[in-house]
Amino acid sequence: DNFRIKTDGSERVRIIANGNVGIGTTSPGSKLHVESLGSGNANGTCVYLHGDTATNFPVMRIDNATGGNATDTHGLLINNTAPGAGLRINNGSNTALTVKGNGNIGIGGLAATAKLQVNATPNAGSGSIAAFLVNSSITVGTEVRLAFAANTNDDIATNRYSYISTMNTSGSNGQDMLFATNT
Repeated sequence: DNFRIKTDGSERVRIIANGNVGIGTTSPGSKLHVESLGSGNANGTCVYLHGDTATNFPVMRIDNATGGNATDTHGLLINNTAPGAGLRINNGSNTALTVKGNGNIGIGGLAATAKLQVNATPNAGSGSIAAFLVNSSITVGTEVRLAFAANTNDDIATNRYSYISTMNTSGSNGQDMLFATNT
């Protein structure tokens, strides 16, 4: 048997025999299935979570248990079949991160026109660092690389790429910059 909750003569929530809960659907396909029948609320969303920032706890937490298929395990899967942003994280009215449906990633704006686009707004009269790679090891000879490869060598395990790196040369403060190729 199903358990149903109705308001104003319309079904709003259904719990089916296997324990799945549906909101806006009479046949929930997962433990919680929320279906928007139209434009949703005033913000156009199906689910709205609002947390008390004074508690310093996350509004939503996703934990992925061990097990499953080692080649296809997801802590969070966002499946967006509509054009536009697949995922967008805002900081107030500013877009901090955008992941487009085509795989492009934009940091600091919506315009993710390349596989990785970093938008930085420098202050007048000073430069702005758009990316900062840090070698946090104090071991001499360690390095951090920014690698570039042709489309036929897109697996880093092939070791066929060019790179820019910083190498730790004297422990905690010394660094050399290298431009090199791996073949």
